[in-house]
Amino acid sequence: MKALYKTAHPPSFVHPIFVYIFFTMSIFNIPGCSNGHNILETDYKNEKVVVRSIEKKGFSTNSVTYSVKLSSRKKVPLNYETVDIYDRPYSNDIFANTQHYFFSDTPVYKNKIDFELNTPPTMLYLSPAKYSREDFEAYADFFKNKWPDIIAEINKDHTYINKLIIGIAYGKREDFVQYFTGVYNNDSYYFDISADGMILFHRGVPPDNTGFESSGLASKMQMPGKRVLLLDTTVFTPEKLKDFKDKQGKSMADYFTIETATN
Repeated sequence: MKALYKTAHPPSFVHPIFVYIFFTMSIFNIPGCSNGHNILETDYKNEKVVVRSIEKKGFSTNSVTYSVKLSSRKKVPLNYETVDIYDRPYSNDIFANTQHYFFSDTPVYKNKIDFELNTPPTMLYLSPAKYSREDFEAYADFFKNKWPDIIAEINKDHTYINKLIIGIAYGKREDFVQYFTGVYNNDSYYFDISADGMILFHRGVPPDNTGFESSGLASKMQMPGKRVLLLDTTVFTPEKLKDFKDKQGKSMADYFTIETATN
């Protein structure tokens, strides 16, 4: 079995964020066939637990994801739709208006992407459109109390499932992404800031885009303090960033501290 996500190591002249995201998106979208099999079956509080491995074969690479199912409840996939890609959320405040649970002591958020991190921490997201509140509560209890033992059993000889689930939120992962739209070079552009702190700049209108472009901003939210850091002001200045607004007409400056790097 392979890890849930595999880190690509790009050449030094290509920004690693773009290569890594392109790689991750590609392995989930290229045509191919999928094979699955159960890797563990057990019980928890009178409910049957099935952990399943799904391998998707593509033209040049394969991807492996996993799913968990409690009895007759809808299964929970562990993939790009339900987990964070790079890190734990930069702030617990993100979930203030959403039913959520944190399970235990959580790893410290990192201000830079750690491509060598073997077990990235993540929230698990269950959409209310797909899961009842009863199912959400059942899975929250399961992932808090039983999942660590199951991971230990599966990963005895090697790290197969390499995501550390630190909590669960009753919402889609997309619900916790902030978008700021505006005009750049006489065209529509937008920033998105995801719960794991990634800050990306796209041409287009969300959720459509034509890729990722340089904006001069640090690739992640800086903590503590919810700081957006400008490393290069030739593209954007703190004032220019204010021209990009969310649906409420607010800019990044209304939510975060905008700073310019001193060196």
